[in-house]
Amino acid sequence: MLHALLGVHRLDGLLAQPWVGMSWEGWVIEQILTGLNVNGFNHEAFFLRTGDGYELDLVLKIRGEIWALEIKLPTTPSNADLERLKKTGKLINADKQNLITKTRQEIYGEKTISPNFRGFLRWITELKTP
Repeated sequence: MLHALLGVHRLDGLLAQPWVGMSWEGWVIEQILTGLNVNGFNHEAFFLRTGDGYELDLVLKIRGEIWALEIKLPTTPSNADLERLKKTGKLINADKQNLITKTRQEIYGEKTISPNFRGFLRWITELKTP
C-alpha cells in the first residue's frame, strides 16, 4: 500500500528508491510478528541500537531464548554482515542470530542462520509452540 501511495508501481522503480531497504525491513518485521501471533508463539519484540552504531532490526524473546535478527535487502549476504550480526548478538547474549536476506543460498549453523525470508518463516513455523 505504501508503494502505491507513493506512486511506485514497478519493481525497477521501487529498487531505485533510497528508502527501499527500510521498506523491506518493515515489511519483513511485520510478517514475522504476524506469523508468530498466528502460530500461537508468546513473544516479546524489541529494537536495538547502540551509541557506537551497532543495530539489530528485531530482537525477539521466545520461550526464554533471545533471537537477534538483522534484515538486509541484498540477495547475497556479505561476510561483514554476518560478522557484525555475531558481534551485536554477543552484546545481548543472543541464543540465535539470524541474517534474513533475499538469498537463494541459505546458511544454517548452530547459532547463526542466514535464510531468505521464506526460509525463515518456514523455519519459525516448524518450531513447536509451547
